Amino acid sequence: MLLKAIIWQQRREIGKKGSDRSYSFDESIGIVQGMGLLDEDDARTLRILGARRDAVQHAGSSVSHEALAYDGMAALFLADKLISGAFGTRLADEEPFAARPLPLASQPPREYHVLISSEMDEIRRLLRPGNRRRAEAITRLRPLAVADVAAADGDESLGAKELEGLARRVARGEDWRQLFPALARLEVDRPAEQTYGFKIVRRGDAVPARIVGADDPDADEAVVVKEVDWTKRYPYGLGDLARKLGVNRFDAEALIHVLDLKADKGCFDTRTIGSATFKRYSHEAFKRMRAALKNGDFLSSARSELSDHRRRRRRPTRRG
Repeated sequence: MLLKAIIWQQRREIGKKGSDRSYSFDESIGIVQGMGLLDEDDARTLRILGARRDAVQHAGSSVSHEALAYDGMAALFLADKLISGAFGTRLADEEPFAARPLPLASQPPREYHVLISSEMDEIRRLLRPGNRRRAEAITRLRPLAVADVAAADGDESLGAKELEGLARRVARGEDWRQLFPALARLEVDRPAEQTYGFKIVRRGDAVPARIVGADDPDADEAVVVKEVDWTKRYPYGLGDLARKLGVNRFDAEALIHVLDLKADKGCFDTRTIGSATFKRYSHEAFKRMRAALKNGDFLSSARSELSDHRRRRRRPTRRG
């Protein structure tokens, strides 16, 4: 609701013209990020929080008290930042809020990797032979799994088959950093100017070398890639990209044209099946388009360039 309030403040609309549907959560994140009020780490954190919330609300998953406290403190940081950037006030300036204690956790938060390690130790304990608590273990595993997908800027869903596969790997003792490489790159930062909560950031150092599947968003950076599923490597059609970025199809086409994404195999690919040709875009294409939208003038310039390009293509060639 806060994201939509900010969009309304700026645009006086919370949905596309002619549509009776308001912007989705992902679309709202993209739009507010385009306004310059969220950076990459903030947007990633919001997607992680949204994915974990959905796992609990809609899939019956559970999280520990400490993990819930982390989510709450990360959300507080973002709420304070957004309110300050969009409305010029801070949570600490609001007396009804500032006068109340925030009993989010009974102990100081540990480092992020320590928290995940603790969560995984508990899940591994539940999966021990003879415990008969596999179902409970999976309810604890799902929020971590969907958070890893969101941290990698993906949006693929995880079904029972994928979670069972993860559970078997956990039971075998596999390092959680290999299971959740995107989560392994996150850490907590506490900016001095922030009153509430903390910021979750992604470290710049590379994750340990590993063999990945083609559906891994980091497959382009891997040493060895095992081809698994083309549709997971390139999960987005043009309409999908437009919806996730909060723009229309023409705007998405303009960004693709100016960024020359179709010339990059890591961003675009086609497959022909019978008489049908499928054009798909990768996670990397989405990241580049989202980054371009941060420049307020880029989209307007891209629209003009695509329009000029189309006019030149339609113009008949004169013969001498």
